[in-house]
Amino acid sequence: MKKILKMALLLAALSAGSAAPLFAGVSKTMTLKQRTDGADLVATARTVDVRSAWNAQKSEIYTWITLEINEVIKGEIKQKTVQLRQLGGSVGNAVSRVHGMPQFVQHEEVLVFLGTLGESGFYGVVDWLDGKKTISTLQNRQLVKADGANAKHVALNSYKQRIQNLLK
Repeated sequence: MKKILKMALLLAALSAGSAAPLFAGVSKTMTLKQRTDGADLVATARTVDVRSAWNAQKSEIYTWITLEINEVIKGEIKQKTVQLRQLGGSVGNAVSRVHGMPQFVQHEEVLVFLGTLGESGFYGVVDWLDGKKTISTLQNRQLVKADGANAKHVALNSYKQRIQNLLK
């Protein structure tokens, strides 16, 4: 399963020259276990930079997201920051959106499931929208939206514990 997820991330990274994303029709979500198993890195982080630019051929817009890692739940990192690259974004009046691709906002606190994009040094989000959880705070409690179509918000610590239990 992990090899399939890595291949999917790699193919998405290599789609730079195509006019459409390779997985535009994929809509089946993964279970928390599949997402955790497929990720090289699971962490809480803060978005410190989001920037978009055209590729060299001016045929695709890419977005680069820099995350400052707060806590590693799975995996290892050599630096305090990691960089994601994903298809889509906006440059001037041009906007390119990929259905299912998560959006990142500067200064946003997140829990992310990341896979490496081949030898590029960049990461991609495993399971797209469901692989990025925005951390919100309500009455001094940190919350994330649980998995599923009708999911409710759950305590961040409980969700992290579920992930840690899957790693045992």
